[in-house]
Amino acid sequence: MEEKDFRNIIMMIQNKLDNLFICINDKQVVLDIDAAKLFGVGIDTVNKAINNNLERFPSDFLITLTDSEKQEVVTKWQLSLIATKPETLRLR
Repeated sequence: MEEKDFRNIIMMIQNKLDNLFICINDKQVVLDIDAAKLFGVGIDTVNKAINNNLERFPSDFLITLTDSEKQEVVTKWQLSLIATKPETLRLR
């Protein structure tokens, strides 16, 4: 593999990883659903692995969203989906 191809692959991977992070309360976080997709497992598997190994993670690794924060995440996700795939917008 040529060095240029290798750099392109690294940049693509970095882009994908960067896109997983979202900002909540000034913290960069990855949602459990995105971590599950990244590792090719179910959300339950990710959460179980974390809960079974809590001592391996920093104390601020896990956050619990309030209902309003959850709604904000869902709204931002829906808006980004509409922006990238306008055909998903269905008018009633």
